[in-house]
Formats: sequence, C-alpha cells, structure tokens
Amino acid sequence: AGRRALRTKPIRMLESRLPRVYTDHPIMQQLQALAEVELFHDCSLTFRVNDGKLRSSVFLLSLCSPVLYKLLCGQFKETESREACIEEMSREAFEGALRLWLGEAVSVSSVDELVEIGRAADRFGMLRVCEAVQDAICAQLNKDWRVCVDTLNCCDGSALEKAAAHARKIAVDCFDALCASERLCELSAKELCALLDNDELCVDKEEEVLELVARWCNVRGDGGDDGVRLVGMVRFGVMGRDYLEGRACGLFRGAVREAVEARV
Repeated sequence: AGRRALRTKPIRMLESRLPRVYTDHPIMQQLQALAEVELFHDCSLTFRVNDGKLRSSVFLLSLCSPVLYKLLCGQFKETESREACIEEMSREAFEGALRLWLGEAVSVSSVDELVEIGRAADRFGMLRVCEAVQDAICAQLNKDWRVCVDTLNCCDGSALEKAAAHARKIAVDCFDALCASERLCELSAKELCALLDNDELCVDKEEEVLELVARWCNVRGDGGDDGVRLVGMVRFGVMGRDYLEGRACGLFRGAVREAVEARV
C-alpha cells in the first residue's frame, strides 16, 4: 500500500536511547573517540541501498554486532578481503544504529527513518539499540497519535513488535479521528484487518467502518481480494436496513460490491 511520510518535529533519541550507566561509561566514551580514527579503519562495508560505503574497524563492528563478528572474523570470503556487501539496507540506517550503540544521540525527521534504524539494529543483533529505538517510537506515538499509521506500515515484516503493538493500541484509541483524517486509507490490508478485528475497537456506528473500507478499496481501484476480506469483517447485522439497501452497495465496485450485495 502507498503511504506518505508524516513529517513532525525531529525525533531526538536522548534519554530514551540507552541507559545512562551504559552511555556514560568511560569505555563507551573512549570507543566514540576511537571510532573516528582512520588508522583503525581496516574494513569496508558497502550498502546496496543508495550505494553507500562505510570504512570502520573490524574490532569495533565485532563488539557491536555478533552477526558482523561472524561475517568478518569467521570462515567467509569477507574475512580475508575485509569487505562486506550489505543488501537491502542503507548506510544511513546502519550508521544510526552504530551511533546509538556508541551512546550518541540520533535525530531523524520521520518515524520511517527511526524504524529503518531499528530494522538495522535487529538484523545485526544489536539488541540494546533495537529496544531503545522502539522506546523512542512509543514516546513519539504518545506525543503524536497521527504517526501510528506510518509506524504500522513501516514496522510490517520487522521484529519491532513492541512499537507495532503500541501503534495498534493508539490506532484503536484514536479510530474516529483517524477515520476523519483519511489516514487509515494508507494502512496495509494486513494492518487494517488486524485493527478491525480488535475486540477493543469501539465506533458510534458500524456504517463508519463500511465507509472506511469503501474509501480504502477505492484508493486501490476496487479493493480486490483484500477488499472482500475487509468487507467480511464488517458487522452488517447492526446497520440499518435503509442504509444497506440504499447507499451501501453503491460504495463499491467489482468483486467487493458482489460481496457486499451477498451480505445485504
């Protein structure tokens, strides 16, 4: 599903990043300084997304990531060449995760960027960083409920379940406002189904849910199989007969309309 990044105030990962007992430790502060010393840069990472490259230290990367330790120090071709190609990740996302691991603060302009940093941290086994990113996302959700749609779309298929679960809760709590803003039309079919299937979701009228499904389908042409599945989650039995026989069917096209007509 298409989505646009909702720009908000920059998200600064300060107190929510990692415990101060970790970030203020003298060893971490020394690592921050040594990470910039070119003399220690004995390996190279190439990121296929945007063709970014990063020179760094095998020792430093092995400390921060058990995955990179195995890649750069194990029985692989990268061990000899000290060069590794990283697929499906940008240098910016990895650098964000690395800087957080080093105890630095990271600023981003959208929740999308924050999620990408979390994905990088999860992929390379940087568990403390992954947890800190999710805490920062949850804090941002508490400040601005509108970013829940971006969060759910971005977190889909990732291990950032804590952040996704909080975003779903926010979406349920703010369902009426989200419907009015049309932002729910940007949700993937999977996430919209999960939202409509939530037992805690409350609406004034079930007609609002059907109208939302209709808008979601129309954004995508006719909705296809996903639209049929979404229609199946609407409670037709609590809607008025006049509405069902009058307006309801006219909201849809194709196979989704047939599914509505069968329910009416």
